[in-house]
Amino acid sequence: VRAIENAALREEITAYQVGGIIVRRAVITSPQRRVDLALSNIVQASYRKSFGKKENMVDALTNEIIAAYNNDASKSEAIKEKERIEREAEGAR
Repeated sequence: VRAIENAALREEITAYQVGGIIVRRAVITSPQRRVDLALSNIVQASYRKSFGKKENMVDALTNEIIAAYNNDASKSEAIKEKERIEREAEGAR
């Protein structure tokens, strides 16, 4: 549960059109979407780590969950993705 909490987004970016330009705006992420995106990011990061490599999916998933639990951005791609999206949202405010 702590790994999902650490990997969950607080804010994300939505884009909408005003006249002829596209505006990006930071919005607060709903609780269910936070959980869905966190689980999706953890699984996709594990899949990328194991695809075509000697490490199998089970080991990659456990390593990703442990790294997300420890909130370690150097080892967890899900935490890196969360920080990247939140940085973009901060810039769009």
